[in-house]
Amino acid sequence: MSDIRIKRVFIIIMILFFAFAALFMATLSTNNTFKIFFTSEIDKNIKEDIYNVENKYVSGDSTVFFGDSITEMYDLDKFYKGHNVVNRGISSETSDELLDRLTMNVMSLAPRRVIILVGTNDIAHHYTNSEIVNNIMEIVTHIRYFSDTTEIIVESILPVNNSANLLSKYVVKNRTNENIDAINRELERNARYYDYTYIDTASTLKDENGNLKKDFTVDGLHLSKAGYSALTDTIKEHVQFE
Repeated sequence: MSDIRIKRVFIIIMILFFAFAALFMATLSTNNTFKIFFTSEIDKNIKEDIYNVENKYVSGDSTVFFGDSITEMYDLDKFYKGHNVVNRGISSETSDELLDRLTMNVMSLAPRRVIILVGTNDIAHHYTNSEIVNNIMEIVTHIRYFSDTTEIIVESILPVNNSANLLSKYVVKNRTNENIDAINRELERNARYYDYTYIDTASTLKDENGNLKKDFTVDGLHLSKAGYSALTDTIKEHVQFE
């Protein structure tokens, strides 16, 4: 191969590289998802401390949304305008991390209602289904220990789509809808015994193949504005917000 052809190939490769990098950054920046990929333990601790300070200014009878990045990026003020809702989501967290901060971040508010969405990061960290379900049941049990009047709602773990766009397989990783569905069946099965309301939000977001609808996601895992709108509609069908 001549030097000229080598240079041309090199230039083409560089153009493709920078084009992909631009797409990567643009996609991550959509809906504030950039920070999801770079959330450190320090970031988590800072966010937890911020929540503890903010709790001093939260009025009573609140509904607390408790979870990971999908909750943190949920624009509650937009979708639940006029209602006393509180966001206590932290990106990249697993169920045991939620359990660790449950008392300070959530139960110190003496909430009227807690809506829990967690588990997808557990799968990415290779937790077993039993570990995930047991951790969520422990969260439920701790809430009930602190208050026998707080309404507890557990959302199904949301579906994924590893072919939604170029980034999806890197974001979705080892998560599969078959595994998610199996965990959700356990969450639904445990609802009566552990005294919580289970909401099947997953089914609303699925396409005909059981994947997260492309219109509902920015990367195969996190939700788009349309996805959050559909999620909100499903929650409001089951929850009476004051």
